Amino acid sequence: MVGFRIVIPRLVAGICFCALVAWSQNGLILRQEPVAAQTMAGHVYAEHTDLGMEGVLVEVCDSNWRNPASFQRTDAEGYFSFPPLKKRRIYYLRLSRPNFNTLLVKVKLRPAAPRELKVYLQPAT
Repeated sequence: MVGFRIVIPRLVAGICFCALVAWSQNGLILRQEPVAAQTMAGHVYAEHTDLGMEGVLVEVCDSNWRNPASFQRTDAEGYFSFPPLKKRRIYYLRLSRPNFNTLLVKVKLRPAAPRELKVYLQPAT
């Protein structure tokens, strides 16, 4: 009976530690300089490559990058697209994927800007 009193708290502590490590695998949260685009569409690439990243969670958030209004995952070539929201010229995107740093991007829609976004995610360190 005494052995269980020692083993169970250590087991619970070990499980909590493993859950914390698994939860924090996204590493850092990085904020990119504001960018401009014509549409709310683009590609997500791994840093230093032109390989599209499948399965990146792209969220349209409020101005504090909280409370996502809509979200989607990139396709096999790293492409995403959101329909324009009425009377909205500035979007706040949060991009995340396991083992990569989360990226926060402020996007301003402008007619003279590049047609689509190009976003690069960095591997978590």
